[in-house]
This record gives sequence, structure tokens and C-alpha cells, in this order.
Amino acid sequence: GDNLKLFDKFDNLIAQGDDVRKFALAFGTRIDDLVTDVAKINLPPSVASTFNESAYRTVRTNQSIPLNRVFGNEAKLKGGFATTSANATRNELALLDEWNNSMRFEAVINVPSGQTLNIGKVGAQTSSNGSQILTGGGDKILMPQNWNPQNWVQQVIDKTTGQTYTFQQFSNAFPNLIN
Repeated sequence: GDNLKLFDKFDNLIAQGDDVRKFALAFGTRIDDLVTDVAKINLPPSVASTFNESAYRTVRTNQSIPLNRVFGNEAKLKGGFATTSANATRNELALLDEWNNSMRFEAVINVPSGQTLNIGKVGAQTSSNGSQILTGGGDKILMPQNWNPQNWVQQVIDKTTGQTYTFQQFSNAFPNLIN
């Protein structure tokens, strides 16, 4: 299904069979069919290195695209990264415990058409003391710098209580978790 579409897209880019398929599996995302590649933005090494093998693509959205962002504690709603899957695990997102992201909340974000994103796979992360190693592998989406949660967030789910909030309700209930 989705993988075949992904392979078709990359096969069209470079007609080299197996190498393209390996590339698509390693670096392709679930939104590849909904975006158009544009000139690559050179990200700072500290950001680029969080992608698997520092490989990412700069794309423009061709339609509205649903994304998810988990956050809580130190991690705020308006963070830089999102993913394409609901309920992604800590390991898939390589969210080290030392970053103090409780993952209690999950925002469903609707990125409008015409936005520029940097996309790839989550790279592995190791904690500063070496005791926690997370493999990553989930889709990693770097949001535009000035994205507007008020307009883009469809809902926020409290994964502890199961309660769902609109952006405004969430903002009123947890003002310290927005920025």
C-alpha cells in the first residue's frame, strides 16, 4: 500500500531499483505523496543531526497534512518537531528521559497547504550518561519556525485522563504548556 506509492515516487526520482528502495525505506515518510521537494534548507548541525544519518528533505505541503506532537513537562505544545503517527512510542521518537518530555499530551496538528517543512526519520539518541539508548525510526517533521498553534492545532488529547481539548480549552487549562 503506502510503501508501494513511496517506492513509485522515489523510482521516478532516480531509476536505480534497489538503491532507491533502500533509500525510501530508510528516509521516506508517510507524507511523501502529499508534498513536493523544494530547494534544501541547510539546518544547523545540532538540528540536522537529530535526523537519521542527518538525512532530511525540504518540502512544500500540497494539501493540508495531519501531524501529531507529544509533549508535557518541559516539552511545550509549540515545539519544533512533530511526527506522522498518533501514539508513537518514546523509542520511535527517540525522546530521552533527560529531556523531561512526559508525553502526557498529544496534539493533532493540521499543517496547511503551501507550508515548508523539513522531513526525514528520527535518528537514534543516547543519554548524556550513556545509560539510555533509543533507536528512533519514526517520521520526523521539523515544523516551520513561526507555526501558529492557535490556527493549526485541531485538538489536544490528555493521554492520562482521555480528555480532549480544543486549542482554546487547552490554553486556558494549561497556559504554561503552550510556549
